[in-house]
Amino acid sequence: VDSAQPQQYRIGGIEFTGIKFLDPASLMSVSGLKVGDEITVPGEDISRAIQKLWDQGILGDVDVYVTRIEGNQIFLNFDLKERPRLSRFEFKGINKSQQDALREKINLIRGKVVTDAVLNQTRAAIRKYYAEKSYLNAKINIVQRPDSLLPNSVVLNINIDRGDKVKISEIIFEGNEAFANKKLRRQLKKTKEKRLYKIFTSSKFQRSEYENDKQLLLDFYNSEGYRDAI
Repeated sequence: VDSAQPQQYRIGGIEFTGIKFLDPASLMSVSGLKVGDEITVPGEDISRAIQKLWDQGILGDVDVYVTRIEGNQIFLNFDLKERPRLSRFEFKGINKSQQDALREKINLIRGKVVTDAVLNQTRAAIRKYYAEKSYLNAKINIVQRPDSLLPNSVVLNINIDRGDKVKISEIIFEGNEAFANKKLRRQLKKTKEKRLYKIFTSSKFQRSEYENDKQLLLDFYNSEGYRDAI
């Protein structure tokens, strides 16, 4: 194939190599190419097919070769590298009760393809879990290591450093002229300042409770006739 002189060909055959778990028929469907199609080589047809396969997130590498040309027929080989599949996962840095709770939160199933999206979703689920418990600075590091017992499989080591709880040191109201700050603080049901004498009052910061309390504060202003309060 002369890269300087694109030519029209009819696809005489498509072969997928390098795969163990993926279905060739499904891959062909995803690629958008089929035997009998007219394509230009070099050209956008094969580039689009590569991009469509790549967009699935299940492949680590895609190479395309012309295996032979017979007249106006071209035969293609897609040499693929599958992303590894999940063998198992392990938590590091947290106790068993937290591990059990997180197993119900994350969607990791044995045999699942380990994609960037899967790793990002796992990190997000863990961060959300700890954020709800006021650990807003939790650090999650996921390390993949090959499983020596299963081909093309990995073990995920999920290392977690939850850090310290974030607590509310002080609540400051700006732009308030109509009411005493003390009265406004009473409208907040779950968002409380840290005070030594309030031993039974939690001062931990939770985003969802904070958003609810902001709405309660606006409802209070509205009920007092301040309809445009924001």
